[in-house]
Amino acid sequence: CSGHTLWLVFSVRHWYCRNPACSRKIFAESLAPFAGSHQQSSQALQNLQRQLGLIAGGEAGKRAATAVGLRCSADTLLRRVINTPETKQSGSPHVGIDEWAWHRGHRYGTLIVNLDTHRPLVLLPGRDQRTLATWFRKYPEIQIVSRDRSGVYATAAREGAPQARQVADRWHLLKNIGDAPERMMYRHIPLIRLVASELSPKKSPDPEPSVPAASLRRPERLKQQTRKKRHQRWTEVMALHNKGCSFREISRITGLSRVTVSRWVRSGTFPEMSTRP
Repeated sequence: CSGHTLWLVFSVRHWYCRNPACSRKIFAESLAPFAGSHQQSSQALQNLQRQLGLIAGGEAGKRAATAVGLRCSADTLLRRVINTPETKQSGSPHVGIDEWAWHRGHRYGTLIVNLDTHRPLVLLPGRDQRTLATWFRKYPEIQIVSRDRSGVYATAAREGAPQARQVADRWHLLKNIGDAPERMMYRHIPLIRLVASELSPKKSPDPEPSVPAASLRRPERLKQQTRKKRHQRWTEVMALHNKGCSFREISRITGLSRVTVSRWVRSGTFPEMSTRP
């Protein structure tokens, strides 16, 4: 309270039940809504600790709490977050859907968000079309579905919420706009290097230091080996793509991330590793 620890001592009355058939023998006076049963802190203090845990996490939240005179451990803040009461799941006329990683690169679910309140509605265990379409059918009031360009999500929205209008998610549009110049640059790396070398000022050649040849061959040999392995993986990715495999399947087979697979496929040519100046 105002930066100071405040202790409140209550005298709680107890009643004894004389009914032998009653499962409870003692009834204690409730302190609700000030505090719950078997609790040693008020609801207001618990809410404050929960907000600190949600905003800053455990250790950082503990330091912030200490700075304002609130003594608590990092475990307490995390426990408040874990024990946050679940909000009642309800529909919304405007929802956004996207994948969510349980284990990045291996297992994904589907996150559905209320676009009006910016709060999650539900986290589905997978990304399959049937589960998502079933969820949509429970909420016929849905009017707008914001999504990425995934065909699974598009089909699920058409089947489960045919009355809803599907729109492209703004984040994915901005991401695609940012990726387009990068993909174009990858296709023209040799030309860019040629132009850059012609525009750079010519320097008089310095005499090469007398370095043993053996010390130069090993780094160059390692560089060539790395490029060869990388080119083999790129060839494998392109072969799988030409067979009709999805980015997800290629990622699972090769062990590469889907971001890397997507960038390599869309570049059209083998992306050389950039070298330090």
